This record gives sequence, structure tokens and C-alpha cells, in this order.
Amino acid sequence: MDQGFVAASNNKKFHYFIFIFLALCCATIDILSKDVVWLKMNCESSSGKPPEYVVIPNPDSSSKDYLQFNCIKNPGIIFGLFADYRNLFFVITIIAIPLIIFIFATVKKHTWTFTVALGFILAGTLGNVFDRIEYKQVRDFIEFEFLRFAVFNLADAFILVGMFILTLEMVLFEDDQKKDLHLDVESPSV
Repeated sequence: MDQGFVAASNNKKFHYFIFIFLALCCATIDILSKDVVWLKMNCESSSGKPPEYVVIPNPDSSSKDYLQFNCIKNPGIIFGLFADYRNLFFVITIIAIPLIIFIFATVKKHTWTFTVALGFILAGTLGNVFDRIEYKQVRDFIEFEFLRFAVFNLADAFILVGMFILTLEMVLFEDDQKKDLHLDVESPSV
């Protein structure tokens, strides 16, 4: 492996770059995906039942389709939970952005999984905060109808994947790596 890459990948500034770059790129992909679906499906002008677009049909026409897009505005949080607490979750998601950055900044030694996990979580948070500011709720469109699962968006998926990676890292870490990961609250330097 190239020694220059190894040195750069162990550099804290390189991890900061990857963390911010991943978060901004994924948040942009989330926002653009919602914009494209809303535009192509003409979601704003629909009345009554939201429009649906089957992406992966089920060959057995008597069963639910595998994947479809729907236009749903969600006032709640991930997967439509707690819709009655829209204002509370707006405040929580606004607070979450600097909190995620603070957590990243105060960790002594970054691992790749930690950097990517928090990058995904920040991306999802940014994507959904954008919608909350712009539309007062979050635009969801991805539905696995055959699972009877909630309608969600890429931001929700990024948050979920980030939490999964972070959980795996915490469970699978060796004890010596856990010691290196503890928070360094006294000096959050770049």
C-alpha cells in the first residue's frame, strides 16, 4: 500500500476532510433525490391520494410490488414516528448538527468506521433539517410495499446505516482501540 496514503489516512485532518466531504455529498444526494422525485412525480400538484411510481414490480401481480416511490410529507422523525411533535424534533435536529460535529471533534483517535458512521449520520441530519426548514416537514418517497414498512428517504437511510456502522464498531472493537476512542473533552483540536 502507498505509504503516503497510509500516512494521510492516519492524519486527523484527513479524517475531518472525509467526515465533512461525506456528510455534504450524501446530504446533497438526499436533497436532490427528493427534488427529482417530487418534480418527476408532480407531487405538489396532486390532490387526494399521493402519486405512486413502481420502481421494482412484483412479477406476481396478486402480491405487493417490491419497491415503489410515493410522495409523502412527514412531520415526524425517521420512518414517520412521533408526527405530533414536529416543533420539538425540529429543535432536536438543529441541536444534533453541532452535537455530531462536537462528538467527532472530541474523539482522540478516529477510525475509518467512526469517521464514515458519523459522516452518514450528519448527512442524514442535514438532509432532513433542510426539508424541515424549507417545507416545514420531511419529504419521504421510498417504500418497500411488500414489507409493509414505513415510507422513508435517503437521509433516513444514511442515519440508519451510520448508526448500524457505529454500533458494529462499538461491539467489535478490541479493548485497546476502545481506550483510544474515548473523548478528549479538554482539547477538541483539528
